Amino acid sequence: MNDNSPSSFKLSVADGLMLNGCVWKHDAPQAIILFMHGIESHLGWFQEAGASLCNAGFTVYAIDRRGSGNSEGTSGHVGSFRDVVNDMKSFVEFVRGSEDSSLDRIGLGLSLGSNFWSSFSVLNPDAIDGIVMVGPGIKPRVGVSLARRLWILGHAFFSPKTLFPIPIQDDMFTANPAFKSFLASDSLRRKTVTARFFLELLRMQRFLAVRAKHLGLPLHVLLAGDDTIIDNDGVVRWVRRTSSKSTSILEYEGAYHSLQFELPQDELARAIVEGIGSWKSNSTTEASAVQVKKTRAEYIRE
Repeated sequence: MNDNSPSSFKLSVADGLMLNGCVWKHDAPQAIILFMHGIESHLGWFQEAGASLCNAGFTVYAIDRRGSGNSEGTSGHVGSFRDVVNDMKSFVEFVRGSEDSSLDRIGLGLSLGSNFWSSFSVLNPDAIDGIVMVGPGIKPRVGVSLARRLWILGHAFFSPKTLFPIPIQDDMFTANPAFKSFLASDSLRRKTVTARFFLELLRMQRFLAVRAKHLGLPLHVLLAGDDTIIDNDGVVRWVRRTSSKSTSILEYEGAYHSLQFELPQDELARAIVEGIGSWKSNSTTEASAVQVKKTRAEYIRE
């Protein structure tokens, strides 16, 4: 029998920072999932989903990004997006040393976490065995005016740790009242990041645009049909430019960005498990020809 309560761990990365992590252990896992959160979030936003995926047969590891959640580092700051990529290399190596090396290791990215897993896999193509992207931040819809962008970019060079608000409102994440209350009271939520962080987001977007064809891992993408944070069409176009030989895209019509808040947890786990299973059953297709499958669910609205 598996305990749904996660165990905590600390991960030391290359520059000496200690990252906060937790793991849901399955007695006989079919694979290992490694989770990375989004720009404002932390692993606390993934607690129910982590337990559900453990129940579905996976051991699940999650970490807080440097400068986020309970991890060390300057709040809301990264010197380079490659610093986070290097942290993820330490994360993967830690998990490899802790689990059966014959099991597949699957990166699971929530929003911006998908960008980091994609960048990591372009630079380390054999380190993991596939990526599940939930509301991937590959092509954002939100942003700031050109004048504001130039102001932030100027600070990125001359005052890089100056904090600026993230242009996302609570009601963009979810229409689930309970989780909207959770977001409003979440003391660990990042509502600001540094000017340098914003610059590194742009650099990573450019990196992924140029290097899309170098991403050859199996991909399973979950989109929210009413997402006002992410440009879903832009994400689909980008996925089709990768060289993945096993790709599937599922869009939940009428759902808001944060599917882990919008969907019943058994539905989210089922969608992830079926996507991973499709990689080995040859029921997916090459990225260049992938089509978006649309579905609906009983979204949590009260």
